Amino acid sequence: MYGNESRSLALLVLPGLLCDSRVFSGLIAVFPGRQVVDGFYAGANRIEAMAEALLNRPAVEDLLGTIRCPTVAIVGELDEWSLPAQHGQIAAAIPGARPRIVPQAGHMMHAEKPSAFNAAVKEWLATPTQSN
Repeated sequence: MYGNESRSLALLVLPGLLCDSRVFSGLIAVFPGRQVVDGFYAGANRIEAMAEALLNRPAVEDLLGTIRCPTVAIVGELDEWSLPAQHGQIAAAIPGARPRIVPQAGHMMHAEKPSAFNAAVKEWLATPTQSN
């Protein structure tokens, strides 16, 4: 069902999403011939369309200040696709938002450091919200 093209895409893209090669190797071993990232299910055309959408999406920076719900910006310390500094800027633009950095994790921090990622989410969920 899943061909060599999809496996090749996974081998090409996953190392950039994960900073820990052991997690990368484990994902490839657990999912041989299957895709780990959603876009791989449709092959190269889907990946190309996703990249095109990301590169040409409209600017949203001016909208960040209008967000009025509890927000946390979680990023992996070693994320090369969405840098921690960028998440800091996003959090700074959203009233009351808090940045959280998952140490020693890349873009797929939930797969690399699930305990640290879950702790950041649990902390955020446990934070009382202000009533309007």
